[in-house]
Amino acid sequence: MSPLNTLELYKFMYQAHIKVIETSLAEAKKIDSIEAIADTMFELFFQQHPEATVYFKDYDLSKLASIKFNIIVATIIDTMKFPDFAENYISEEVYRHVIHDLRDKEYYFSLIDALIESLKLTLGDQWSDEIQAYWTEAASGMKHSIDRETRLIT
Repeated sequence: MSPLNTLELYKFMYQAHIKVIETSLAEAKKIDSIEAIADTMFELFFQQHPEATVYFKDYDLSKLASIKFNIIVATIIDTMKFPDFAENYISEEVYRHVIHDLRDKEYYFSLIDALIESLKLTLGDQWSDEIQAYWTEAASGMKHSIDRETRLIT
């Protein structure tokens, strides 16, 4: 038996995370639409950062919210399945947002946290400590990459 390469080992370590995240997301989609869950995500985000509405003033959030939601979910999952791809994508996203003068990593972190909270609200009693732990751990990989990239641009 040959040893696992780094990527295979990484994927193996996060198999349970990926399964719980994908399953909880599928269950949330059975309860409500992605659009509704994404709207909740932005409501929670703007409650914490009302000043951030300026970054979205030129966009139709009824269309953009679900796109952002799906991008964040895909990136969280990619940090576990395809870490090299995710690292590059996060780097590009952080640099792309500099155009809008968005350099504060706390906005990114808060939006990720709002996504997790919106899923928790959607799932209600189906949400568990295990689901919370796996989402939080998986999101920490994305947050780590964002933290590193925002330090490079400041």
